[in-house]
Amino acid sequence: MKKTRFARLTLGLFLLSLTAYSTGLHAAVTEADDDDEGDVASSTSEINEPSGRVSETITGNVGLTSDYVYRGITQTEHGPALQGGLDWISKFGMYVGAWGSNVHSAESQTALELDVYAGYDFAVAKHWKLGTGVIYYAYFKGAEGNNWAIPLKLSWKNFKAELNFTPKQGNVEGDAWYASIGVENDLVYDFTLGLSAGYSMFAPAIGNLDYADFRVALSRELLTVNWELAGTFVSRRQFNGADDPRIILSAAKSF
Repeated sequence: MKKTRFARLTLGLFLLSLTAYSTGLHAAVTEADDDDEGDVASSTSEINEPSGRVSETITGNVGLTSDYVYRGITQTEHGPALQGGLDWISKFGMYVGAWGSNVHSAESQTALELDVYAGYDFAVAKHWKLGTGVIYYAYFKGAEGNNWAIPLKLSWKNFKAELNFTPKQGNVEGDAWYASIGVENDLVYDFTLGLSAGYSMFAPAIGNLDYADFRVALSRELLTVNWELAGTFVSRRQFNGADDPRIILSAAKSF
């Protein structure tokens, strides 16, 4: 049964990758037809200046969501969450930031999650970027859930892939891996469609909990606020309703 689920997941990820590749290839062909000398100069600049930025930037964001769902599992028992973050990004691609959200669980007194992270993103060729760093997840009134992860990211145009390694999962001595892919496409009337899929893998000490999660999202900016309607579901429901399929409405503002 486990091999069958993995085979289905592999096929799904392959089809999603193929869709992303086909979309990107079509965009590349269209773009090539319109290229001129300025585009060549832009390509050279992107490779020599990995981040494409001319100076350091500080950005922030604040948002409200009807349900904080992480990798297919609610972090607020299907309740709303107020979230926000702050990031510093250097012109060389280095970044440092923090992001927080209220959380809730009947099995813990945890009320707040704070993620602190740092890393480096750089271009390896036109449209191709790599990145890595470290993330620390801190939970207040629930330090037993604190953990950290090392992400490895790859992006090409509107396609992204990521692999996360967590040496310790909460207070259990066992590692975990999470692999994900995603693609975004612009639609008519300034709408954006996002598709993503991920697979969580846990060490035997944690238990036989491996599962896949999927997300489909439609977003649009309106009155300087980004609105998103998303649907999430998992391949294996095993967390007492926390991983039920959900429809989520979110609003976020960047500054």
